[in-house]
Amino acid sequence: MRKLVTVLSAGRYSIPQIILKIKKDTYIEDLLRTSGILYAGGVVALVLVVIQQFSLARILGPSDYGRLAIIISSGLLALLFLDFRTWELGIKLITSEIANEAPVEVVRIFNWLISIELVSGLFGAALIFVLAEPLAVHLLNIPGFEWMIRFYASSLPFRVVADGVATTVPRIYNDFKWVAYKTVLNNFLRLILPLALVLVGYGLSGAVVGIVISEIVNFIVVVVIAWRILKREMPGVRLWDRTRPRLRMPLYRMISDYWVVSTLTGLHYQAFIPFMGTLTSTAQVGLFRIGLDVAQLIEKLVAPFTLGVTPQIMRVHAQEEWRTFTRYIKRIAVLFFIAIAPLTAAILVLGPFIFPRILPDERYSLLPVIASILSVGNGIAMAILPWTRPALLLLDHSRIQSLGMLLQTFMMFIMLWWLTPEYGAFGAAIAMAVPMALFHLFYLAFWIYSSKRQPASKSLEAPR
Repeated sequence: MRKLVTVLSAGRYSIPQIILKIKKDTYIEDLLRTSGILYAGGVVALVLVVIQQFSLARILGPSDYGRLAIIISSGLLALLFLDFRTWELGIKLITSEIANEAPVEVVRIFNWLISIELVSGLFGAALIFVLAEPLAVHLLNIPGFEWMIRFYASSLPFRVVADGVATTVPRIYNDFKWVAYKTVLNNFLRLILPLALVLVGYGLSGAVVGIVISEIVNFIVVVVIAWRILKREMPGVRLWDRTRPRLRMPLYRMISDYWVVSTLTGLHYQAFIPFMGTLTSTAQVGLFRIGLDVAQLIEKLVAPFTLGVTPQIMRVHAQEEWRTFTRYIKRIAVLFFIAIAPLTAAILVLGPFIFPRILPDERYSLLPVIASILSVGNGIAMAILPWTRPALLLLDHSRIQSLGMLLQTFMMFIMLWWLTPEYGAFGAAIAMAVPMALFHLFYLAFWIYSSKRQPASKSLEAPR
């Protein structure tokens, strides 16, 4: 990254020349080709997301929008200790078995991981159903909304499976058109259903009901797509096989490491807003939530690259020598930097002009500042995390990432507790953005350090 900045400042290459040079890499060319398919639907999906978020924020107002954010986050909070990051396990394990030409093992891994997802989702829903009243009254400061928390919890099993190993199947088999179709349909439903129910007079409860219905439909679509692709790729193989897979990797260590990372990731994403709700008003929570929605547009805009890059990193790792692999990683890093920097700059420059016109409510007056702070933190994270995460996993450094995530989460909540009571959404934005930026820069530095210690000519092997 430092070399890129030096080259740009010296004027040796223009941005188009750098992009053309990167595209000469056959792996990058393949990534851009598949990403282009996703962008075709991704732009439509992004427009739908923006309309949904700003429409609900405008109609509900910051207080009810904050309550909606708290209800959804409190539902997902139950899954903090039940998320085994099965989508990432699925990419790693299924890709390995495809390379070994073992279709039966692919099916067994798929069924085994879905079983884990169903059990964890059902347990999480039951837990929230039991704890809804004390959560609403004593923790979240939203008494009277217990039924909404319970109702949203009913969607958790569907959401866990829809976000799990089933969603990786089209990515593994390079069938990205189905990902695009699913993304557009899901975001269309998440726009139409909640907004329609709010507009006909059901208010906050209508938004919750609409979101739950859209989660169930999304689950059905994801499972059907995965089933169709597996049936096509493995004709004659029985897809319902509950036999335990014969894994060649240290399964329980992998599960424990992935569980730690997913729990800590969930903690600072899903627990952040409920904890914020205990420290400040729901209006400040709503202001922060819409600012975070804006910042996460960066993540959504680069999602086509993110979806394709993890399985491709796994393939390059399995097929190429170390020197080729690191050259590919450098080009991926430059690609993400070039994609994200203009998006982040656009939010910083255009936000103060656009947001007051979309949300003229005076209670949203600080939105440009909140969105700018969160966009810088999220932009740094999204330029680094999508490729450092799988690259460091391949070097068997998942525990370093777990430690970094633990420290990041601890720093976030200390800063949240310190800043939010006095500064509200502004303090919460600082509390999220600063640790996020610092620790992702640490992952980048650790990758540079670790990659230089690897043998230059030795073929990569899966960690044992």
